[in-house]
Amino acid sequence: MAARDVRVAVGSKNPVKVEGVRAAMEKVVADLPEAAPWPKVALTVSALGFDVESDVPAQPMGDAETRQGAINRARRAFEAFEVAEGCAPNYAVGVEGGLCEDPCLADHGVGMDGLSCMAWIAVFRPDGGQWGFGRSGAFALPPALTARVRSGMELGHAHDEFFATVNSKQAGGTVGLLTRGRVSRALYMEQTMTLALVPFFCPEYYFDYND
Repeated sequence: MAARDVRVAVGSKNPVKVEGVRAAMEKVVADLPEAAPWPKVALTVSALGFDVESDVPAQPMGDAETRQGAINRARRAFEAFEVAEGCAPNYAVGVEGGLCEDPCLADHGVGMDGLSCMAWIAVFRPDGGQWGFGRSGAFALPPALTARVRSGMELGHAHDEFFATVNSKQAGGTVGLLTRGRVSRALYMEQTMTLALVPFFCPEYYFDYND
């Protein structure tokens, strides 16, 4: 069977993020619009990461700021791919991790100071100018990490300082350590990416919907 490549630009060179995006795309690629013209062609996914700016603070706070960082990364990844490869990607993806103030944690969580951790993923499909968005699940930050973040540290640096790790952002991350490996950072990214892709593999309920 012949093969055709679905090209994906990722607005990060972090291998955990790139692999999470690629893994999610690979699981749904047969249901994406790119598969329709070639029903007898096997589709493969090629994900290429680019070091781009998010144009938001290094530690985004709140859903709006974090989501905007993901959008900016997707746009810049699209542009970087065009320059590097001489053609447009089929999809451009931005991944941005952030923190949210959560008063419920402060009111009901013993020893917690009201910060939860989450991520946003933005997916741009240039053919049609379509966007998809996914938000991860959230989990409470421990007091030691919260205190460091509130003092001005980025979460990744706070994690490495407190847990005596090195470059945890490119390994299991905070979610991996706090779930004791039950949810790796790659899986966390993969699940969020799958949610962001929903409008693309169910276009009849989104882009093609007519009531």
